[in-house]
Amino acid sequence: MQRQLRILQFVFIFLYITALGISGCGPTPCAIDEDCPEGFYCATESSSCQILDGACTPGQKETCYTGPFDTKESRPCHAGERECLPTKEWSTCRGQQLPSTETCNGKDDDCDGQVDDNCQIATFCEKHTSSSDVIITPTLSPGSPHKVTLKLTLKETSTWRWSEDKPLLTIHTSLWKTKDISFIKETPQQAAHWRIVLQHDAIWSSPLSLTFEGTLIAQTSESFYCPIKLTTEKWERPCPQEKENCDGLCISLQNDPNHCGGCGNVCSTGETCCGGKCVSLQTNQEHCGTCGHACNEKAFCQDGRCIECQTSSSCPQGSLCLNNQCVNCPGDARCGKTLWLESKQYVAFHNITEGPQGELFVAGVFNQSVTIGEKTYKEIRNGDIFLTKWDKDWKQLQWWRQIGGLGVEGSSIRQKERLRLKQMPDGTLLFVGQANSGGNGSTVHVFYERPDEVQLKHKFPLSGNITLFAKITQAGGLSWAKALAYDWAWSGSMAIAITKDDKIWSALWGKASDKGFMCGNKQLSKQPTSNEYANISEFGLLQYSTKGECQLGHIIEKAGFLKDVPASLLIDAQENILWLGHMPDNTKLGTYAPPKTSTESNPHSFLATLSQDGTIQKVLFLSTLPGIQYKHMTIDKDGTLYLTGQFQRSQTIGKQAVLSNGKQDIFVTKMKRDGTHLWTKTLGSVEQDDVHDIALSSKGVLCVLISNEDAVTYNKLTFPHRGKKDLLIPCWDTKGTFKSIDSIGGKEDDIGSQLYWSGDRLRIVGWSHSPTLQLGTQTYTPKSHENNYNRAGFVWTWTP
Repeated sequence: MQRQLRILQFVFIFLYITALGISGCGPTPCAIDEDCPEGFYCATESSSCQILDGACTPGQKETCYTGPFDTKESRPCHAGERECLPTKEWSTCRGQQLPSTETCNGKDDDCDGQVDDNCQIATFCEKHTSSSDVIITPTLSPGSPHKVTLKLTLKETSTWRWSEDKPLLTIHTSLWKTKDISFIKETPQQAAHWRIVLQHDAIWSSPLSLTFEGTLIAQTSESFYCPIKLTTEKWERPCPQEKENCDGLCISLQNDPNHCGGCGNVCSTGETCCGGKCVSLQTNQEHCGTCGHACNEKAFCQDGRCIECQTSSSCPQGSLCLNNQCVNCPGDARCGKTLWLESKQYVAFHNITEGPQGELFVAGVFNQSVTIGEKTYKEIRNGDIFLTKWDKDWKQLQWWRQIGGLGVEGSSIRQKERLRLKQMPDGTLLFVGQANSGGNGSTVHVFYERPDEVQLKHKFPLSGNITLFAKITQAGGLSWAKALAYDWAWSGSMAIAITKDDKIWSALWGKASDKGFMCGNKQLSKQPTSNEYANISEFGLLQYSTKGECQLGHIIEKAGFLKDVPASLLIDAQENILWLGHMPDNTKLGTYAPPKTSTESNPHSFLATLSQDGTIQKVLFLSTLPGIQYKHMTIDKDGTLYLTGQFQRSQTIGKQAVLSNGKQDIFVTKMKRDGTHLWTKTLGSVEQDDVHDIALSSKGVLCVLISNEDAVTYNKLTFPHRGKKDLLIPCWDTKGTFKSIDSIGGKEDDIGSQLYWSGDRLRIVGWSHSPTLQLGTQTYTPKSHENNYNRAGFVWTWTP
């Protein structure tokens, strides 16, 4: 019976399959079991009707899905799983996700391929969302690379919360890129927010903005998902509080001449931006010379300086005009120091130099005796030379050295025969001077400390006038002493210059000796005849070793008997030697001869350039007419020269015509090395004026030392005169702009010998015959004064 039943079942299935094959050539598709005919079930693996044999193997598993067939593959719907029970029957389908009613939750609940269709979410989002629901907090970094960090938080967390789906960013400014987008979950310290980091490697020249597209979730029972889209404000490069962004650059509108007071506001040529205003520092009262430097109500701004005064006479009584400011002297630190030394007859200061700690070395002459502290120094006879060292405050004498002779005539130094001091790189001192030891076999004693003659250091066996050349240590010790020349050799024409390799150059002018001009044992000039010897002078430039040995020299023979014609020597940055001197038209320097316009009484000024080995490279003749004399020179760091001298009548200096006010005036000129004059200034009185020195400070202040016998006129300014001969110190900058002037004077003759810069303070060296001397507004009265012959030596400090 069982076998017959199985045969019938087989026949039925065969007929059914045949029927299916005829009708559809395959299994019937289905989604659920109800789609299949009786005796079949819907197999979810193939979604087709399969024969239901009424039994299954216990524990067997298979996928199943009981929802509509067209929703099975549409998320979130998906199939489940069923298992064969011990009764050999299938369990219900577990784990499947069937379609449900559509809710406004941002999902396809009914699995028909459309999210939230047929719900009111669009209306809800449009009604309840706004860009104001989001707070954007930017952090801008001006460094390189530029970085902007955005923090997006919700204004009302009770109404909305963020969806963690990654938002879409659209950056509207080129060259910016996204470095990071992170969702930061809520913590006790901070609310949930989006963190966005943007970066830019180039110049931040254009404002930054972007559009953010994200999703908010409504804190309602329906949990509506609402899209939100917002565009940020435009952010420019951040700048410090005192600066503004101008075309991507942080600019101070207070002091930038291209953006003065506002971006793009450019100051005119010659103007400076001060406090957001374009001003001229040359003339502006509130910003004179530099921004913020205001002139007081008594001053006016001229050439970038607040001018209260140009002479001390325009200051209140008891004040001195220093650097165009009225300063109470003595008492004010700006007044500087003054060294004053006198004797019963005379003291004259000729030359100074300063040591590394500010110590002062002074060379001069004195007559009779000098008392310093408890010690008195006496002359040998008729005047001696002295060298002194003072402490940095000029209060204490550290040592005294003396040169004197015992001859009949004694030792004397004339007014125009100046002693010269020069400091070598190692701090030792070089001294050149002329001494008269007298005749009849007398001697000159060199460098001993009076009154203890046991300390005699050196003496020369020859009598007469000699030119001394000596090297002295900082402690006052004598290294060596030489006689550069015997008979007349005028120290007023002497100059010393020292190269970096310690070659010593000295220029001498003097009456020829009976042996001619000598360099050691070498004769540089011919031995004159007895007739020539009485009437000729020679001008020489000699090179010496550090031991005082003459190594080479150049001589201008038969230069005329002009003992008061000075010489000036400089060493430039290339170690060339510059020699300023004079010669008449019947002489030569090497192969160079002056024009025929010069005479013995009016020699021609020349500027010679020599190489390090002493070779004459070129000679410039500076004057073309009699009556003009170049006397002193200095040089700046660029190699440009500044020269001063005297002229009479009508002259031409460079291409500039000048005319004297009186018998003899003063000129100052700036000149290139090829002889081109850049500017020339003149000043003078109706009497004869002389110039004694010129000096240039490291800050570019140029001053000259002038003696005048009457009131001096410069442009429209007139400077008064006190007595027989006063001293004036006018100063300019290197462009030729007049800065200031001051004076020294009394009733008698006052003599200047040297200008010496110490930082920004000027030392003026000289001596006075006056019973009362005015140094600016400082008054000095010598303790003793005999027959108007007293001379007091001084070093006065002034700040131009």
